[in-house]
Amino acid sequence: MKIFVIIALSFLFACQPAVRFSGEQNKDLPVGEDQDGGVVEDNSGNVDKGRMGKIIAGYLRTPYKSGGTGKLGLDCSGLVYVVYRDYNGTRLPANTDKLYRNLKKVDYRNINYGDLVFFTFDGTPVSHVGIYVGNDKFVHASKSRGVVISEITDDYYRQNYKGTRRVFR
Repeated sequence: MKIFVIIALSFLFACQPAVRFSGEQNKDLPVGEDQDGGVVEDNSGNVDKGRMGKIIAGYLRTPYKSGGTGKLGLDCSGLVYVVYRDYNGTRLPANTDKLYRNLKKVDYRNINYGDLVFFTFDGTPVSHVGIYVGNDKFVHASKSRGVVISEITDDYYRQNYKGTRRVFR
């Protein structure tokens, strides 16, 4: 268990700059737009990586629970809700669609730690959300594995990527 936490924390607190999305990896995503065609913002976020990383680490391996917003179980938007609530008291909707519609768009080339990444897997406009943690990784609540860190560049996620949003400007 301790080794898993150390490995997870090393991903969250890496000192090297985050690898950005490139046009080569995302040929289907035009520069300056997200998949719904909206113009996106390119300013940088201002999240304290150490502080948010500790909060995220505390939720890793929490089981998946539809509608869950606590240590006994979380769904994807519930994870976003509790991380930002614990980070600085920000009260975000625990609803993926509302998060996607109401937060500021960010160009995928300018993703920063703490930005929300959205995916669509079931034909709806958006059906999944995670928190970008740098180095092409994001934390999210998986139905089968609970709260985990995944590679955003894996084909499964890259092909279903919908857009990025920023909580803080």
